[in-house]
Amino acid sequence: MQNHPLMIIGGGGHTSVLVGMAKRAGLTLRGILTQDAALVGSEIHGVPVLGLEDTVSLAPDSVAILNGVGNRASRHGSGLGVRAAVFTRYRERGFFVASLISADAVTMPDITLGAAVQIMPGAVIQSGAMIGENSIINTRASVDHDVVIAPHAHIAPGAVLCGGAVIGEQAHVGAGAIVLQGVRVGNHAVIGAGAVVSRDVPDGGLVRAAPSEFGKLM
Repeated sequence: MQNHPLMIIGGGGHTSVLVGMAKRAGLTLRGILTQDAALVGSEIHGVPVLGLEDTVSLAPDSVAILNGVGNRASRHGSGLGVRAAVFTRYRERGFFVASLISADAVTMPDITLGAAVQIMPGAVIQSGAMIGENSIINTRASVDHDVVIAPHAHIAPGAVLCGGAVIGEQAHVGAGAIVLQGVRVGNHAVIGAGAVVSRDVPDGGLVRAAPSEFGKLM
């Protein structure tokens, strides 16, 4: 199943990045399915948007799925529920949901990667790290030794997870944020761009950078 052409589910900015990565890796892209009717009939970097996801019939033995749904975190939540639902829906229907790992990422040989992880160019994942299924390790993110990331999390561009940090399910660590050594970030929590997190964050918590108080729980 891993050798089947890829069908991307999505249509936004994250899909655009995956198209470039897949092309560079020499993978075959059959097309894109979306929930945005305005995109149908268009192309994303030369890959056609074939139709609405719920109107195109696919057989599990015809394509592998690449999850192109990203998220937009806010004070109201991580926004990763839709991405998690896409992964679950297609896997339960018998599709292979593919991983995509950039050749420009640095990954140590003793890390553990769950199904359908996506690791972008410039990311570094150090020894003993465990990355949960359907998670995104975005451009130039740094995941240090023995970090544990639960399923469906997003570590945004330039974020730094210090050794032994634990990131919960569907948690979002924003661009340039730093989670210090051994700190736990709860499920569905949001760490804002540029925040420095020095203490544990509860489930659903929000941390954002402030001019004078970094890592303050809001």
